[in-house]
Amino acid sequence: MGVSTRIGTIDLIELTTTDMSTAADFYTKLLGWEYEILERRWLAHVDGRRVAVIAPQSPTIGDMPLPAAWTIGIRVAHVAEVVGKLAALGATVIHPAEEVSDGWYAALVRDPTGAAFSVVEASLDVGIEARSATGSLGCCELLTNHRADAVRFYADAFGWSARIDADTSYTSFFLGGEPVAGLRTSPEQVPHASPSVWLPFFRVPDPEVAAAAAATLGGSVIVPAHRIDSQFFSVVEDPAGAMFAVLEAIHVQSLHTSRR
Repeated sequence: MGVSTRIGTIDLIELTTTDMSTAADFYTKLLGWEYEILERRWLAHVDGRRVAVIAPQSPTIGDMPLPAAWTIGIRVAHVAEVVGKLAALGATVIHPAEEVSDGWYAALVRDPTGAAFSVVEASLDVGIEARSATGSLGCCELLTNHRADAVRFYADAFGWSARIDADTSYTSFFLGGEPVAGLRTSPEQVPHASPSVWLPFFRVPDPEVAAAAAATLGGSVIVPAHRIDSQFFSVVEDPAGAMFAVLEAIHVQSLHTSRR
């Protein structure tokens, strides 16, 4: 698949954390990851194929402390141009466009509902390769209490179309007829006034077992394993507090397409 055909899709998932070694050990034991060590970033692999990036996180921006976090990266053709467009649509620029590695440019922004994400301009050698193996990214969901604002923003920003399930109100995002992400109302454990957040879902054989393992490895369980529309998943945090979900691999392929 060429770069141009991936423009507008989620093609990078990055963990920023102040303790990369502890994070790497946690995800190796939980998801089976191995690593290619670059100058500042570590590329996580499953079966020799890229699944994610682990990068160092500055502890503060000015006086504001920054937590460890997973961030989705949406591929764009020209990151500087897109950042200006996003700002005009109501997004807040957290980190302006900069070269983070040779030929790899990125900017970090916050959408109008409060969810942070990055826009990435890079060759395919920093994109996701593994998309079906256990331990790989199954999907990404926006957790928000502001669906209408989010749907409008991502449609204007990246051309995503939204399809809302009449029975469940679950929203699926599509680009060119292909699923790119999902949107659901923030779980009741999250205060209603909290900002929205993008949540990555990683494939595991059994989310209940994986959640218990995450807790044993120094993480914590935020939402215990449960089923929604036949999907079985749990929301957890790693030892530094970065939130993600573990999803039963058998249901990953149908997470968005079943709602067409």
